[in-house]
Amino acid sequence: MTPLSALSAQGFRHHDTNAPIDIDADHSEVLYNDNRAIYSGHVRARQADMTITAAYVRIAYTMPKNSKTGEASPQMQRLDASGGVTIQTPDEMAKGEIAIYDVPKRLVTLVGHVEMVRGDSVVHGARLIIDLNTGKGTMDGSLVGSDGSQGKGRVTGHFVVPPSNQDNKKQ
Repeated sequence: MTPLSALSAQGFRHHDTNAPIDIDADHSEVLYNDNRAIYSGHVRARQADMTITAAYVRIAYTMPKNSKTGEASPQMQRLDASGGVTIQTPDEMAKGEIAIYDVPKRLVTLVGHVEMVRGDSVVHGARLIIDLNTGKGTMDGSLVGSDGSQGKGRVTGHFVVPPSNQDNKKQ
């Protein structure tokens, strides 16, 4: 486990995974027979204080029947985002090429040139998995180092260091 846990545990630990997910976009298409919805153009999906933005989002849903009324109502199972994906909370921001939100499992996976930022600290890697149940984030090694070199296969991070006691005494 990398020091990423210091970054991700705070921003996602108290996320309300039971909150509804609201989506807006320039265009939408519903494939009723496939239980899918496709959103494109400046897509924004919000759940409580977490926002996912992307160029394209595909939603997979089920249609369970209400036991009291017998009517079917869509329930989101998975959200797949691509094209400049950003996941934002009040404390953190993560970027990547593709995001997958497994709604029942409460897992968000971000893949492709991933960058996780909290304040002035940043971690880079190839894949970030955020468990919204626990707030734990796990980053896998990147194929591109922070200096642009290829084949590193490592997670890289840059963390802010508090001023030393000597610096505090000078003030």
